[in-house]
Amino acid sequence: MRDSTPSLYAYIITSLLVIIFYVLKLEDFITIFKPVIVPAIYFYYIQTTIRPIDILFSLAIWIFFIADMAEIVDSERGIYLMMFCGLISYFIMFRYGLKDGVKLSLSFKTLLITIVLFGGLALAASYIITYLGPLDIVRLSFFIIYAVVIISIVCYALLRFFSKNDQLSRLFLAMASVMFLSDLLYAYTRYVEFYTLVGVLSFVGQFISYYWMVEYFNKRKMI
Repeated sequence: MRDSTPSLYAYIITSLLVIIFYVLKLEDFITIFKPVIVPAIYFYYIQTTIRPIDILFSLAIWIFFIADMAEIVDSERGIYLMMFCGLISYFIMFRYGLKDGVKLSLSFKTLLITIVLFGGLALAASYIITYLGPLDIVRLSFFIIYAVVIISIVCYALLRFFSKNDQLSRLFLAMASVMFLSDLLYAYTRYVEFYTLVGVLSFVGQFISYYWMVEYFNKRKMI
């Protein structure tokens, strides 16, 4: 394992700068610095992994980079590419979660909590979807599928946490939850009403989720 401090510092500093520029509405500086974030966290992954570089996990990270670039280049027409990229990365991470082999221990209490959570998150996503405006059936279905997928991953992560409360399950739940929250807040500022604080929280969630992706994956390789 190499010294990961420089890459982690680069990731944290760049993320903070992007948030500061967002608050100050300095779009040109965001365009310059945001493309550095994913390479920085990937370099951190390379320096901290104790196993050979995983191609599929690398793909999941770099697909998020493509999504970021689509948002920077053309946020209006790039939204569907962003969502498509997100779906691919989410499916990859969900696949790793399933491969961990945690046997879900289902009880009435855990199922009830999970069902309530699914309903609450679905209600929040539905609220955002009502603000999308007139969409054809294909585009509307795409938004619905995206929401169902990420909500399902969060609910699976919660059931997994209830079944096996270990560090790996906690990291997976934290990663999935922050990914959903980041997407939800991004959609709120984009389609419902713009608040700087909500946008900042969306950025924070996005950057934390990248870090937890790496921490989760490195931890599962140690087991």
